[in-house]
Amino acid sequence: MGHPKPVRELVNKTGTVSVSGLFDFDVSFDLLELPNSVDEVEGKMYTYGRLKFRQELEPSLVSMLLTSARLTLKGGGIEVSIFLHGRNSFGIVGPIKDVEHQSTSKEVR
Repeated sequence: MGHPKPVRELVNKTGTVSVSGLFDFDVSFDLLELPNSVDEVEGKMYTYGRLKFRQELEPSLVSMLLTSARLTLKGGGIEVSIFLHGRNSFGIVGPIKDVEHQSTSKEVR
């Protein structure tokens, strides 16, 4: 039995993680969205990702991010609500919204 083929795979995309619109953090991220599991629960997707903050964060900011129930990740043509498993990994809270890719001065080339 092989691994399921990803529905969506984003690798090394740039974006921002926002906390309630109050703080924005520049990140790069990978996101993997897999199809329904073997238990065939309709509509149940397994989506997770890795991220890397562009700047070193103070411990108090890391703590705030890790205890936030819902963060917003924007970039790579998507917008999605996430929560952090740890400093460099996340899970998805809601649906992934496709958005127009906008080139910004923050984007790394």
